[in-house]
Amino acid sequence: MVITLAVQTEAPRIQPPKTPELSIYLGKTVAFDCFASGKPPAQISWILPDRTFVRDPGTIHTVLSPMSLLQNGTLRIHSANFSSKGDYKCIASNAAGADTVTYQLHVAALPPSISEGVQDTVIIQPDRSMYAHCSAKGEPVPALKWILPSDGTLVNNGLQSDDSGLRNRRYQMGRKDEGDYTCHATNKLGKDERKLSVKLGSNAPQIGLKSQSLVKVKLGESVKLSCQATGEPKPRITWISPHTDVIPPLSDKYRVVDDGTLILKKVTLADEGKYACVARNSAGDDIKNMIVEAELQEPYINGVRGKTTAKLLAVSYQTALLDCRVEGKPEPKVWWLTPYGHSLTPPYLGGRFQVHQNGSLELRGVRKTDAGRYKCFAKNHLGELLEALSQLTPPDQV
Repeated sequence: MVITLAVQTEAPRIQPPKTPELSIYLGKTVAFDCFASGKPPAQISWILPDRTFVRDPGTIHTVLSPMSLLQNGTLRIHSANFSSKGDYKCIASNAAGADTVTYQLHVAALPPSISEGVQDTVIIQPDRSMYAHCSAKGEPVPALKWILPSDGTLVNNGLQSDDSGLRNRRYQMGRKDEGDYTCHATNKLGKDERKLSVKLGSNAPQIGLKSQSLVKVKLGESVKLSCQATGEPKPRITWISPHTDVIPPLSDKYRVVDDGTLILKKVTLADEGKYACVARNSAGDDIKNMIVEAELQEPYINGVRGKTTAKLLAVSYQTALLDCRVEGKPEPKVWWLTPYGHSLTPPYLGGRFQVHQNGSLELRGVRKTDAGRYKCFAKNHLGELLEALSQLTPPDQV
């Protein structure tokens, strides 16, 4: 009798890492995985940057930063320092062979950097609370301290922090609390500081002529909205539109002059509503609301009051656009009358004709038979207007 013995083996194979090159900040934790297959099961060992050979799980004692080897073969560095950088080589071996993978570790650090301005001045009213912000970035995370102007004592109590690292100092202000407050941010790499000059005063913004709350204007004309404010430091004026948008200092529609006056150009029905003027400085703010209302007005077309006639030269098989920009209050009803006797009201879309919401008539694929008079009508209870346009197509038939 012959008995054949076959021993099945499989050389180790390490699961490739997603990122063999890692960068971490000073003092952070990092783990190197080393998962391997094989028959018999592979033995995991590591070679550290200082050439130390590690095989047994547990805490590793070397000149490098504190680290440990887990039962599953993962190597964990608990608090990286600059000596932790270098190559970490994992070896998976059994009787059939071996496999290796190497991680390259970089350790970085950042000196403190305070997010707020280097120097600032605030004026607050007596017996009011003050919040002094001092948020800093850096690795390791910077320690923050305030120095008071009264006795120069470093302040630790009364400091509060949130998840973003923001520190605040809050207390009731008196005349003796005036002066410079300095925030220091320090870590192992250096320091940064911010100085806050605090002055007491009752100079919060005050806006005059608040009784002027309603302004009436004719459609198509410009209007000025006054907003003059006093305060120290000089208040910054911001205007808010009826649609709750911040109005830019200069645009096709608006202009804000140096004294805070808002100029609203060529008023339309869409410009009606409540405008808010906000005057703000470091001591507080004040608000003035003004309502702009258009006066009742009979309709007018394309900026002209009264009947008008315009000639339009179109191109065969191209698109012709006949303008009919209507203004008036109440908002006028608009409709077109074609040479064929058809009445079209916006919005309209049919065949080659389209009347847009703004009243313009669009004619696509112009033909010779489209020549004629197209009349645009606008009407409200104050009056009625019409505009006649002569369309000639094609040019060689004129």
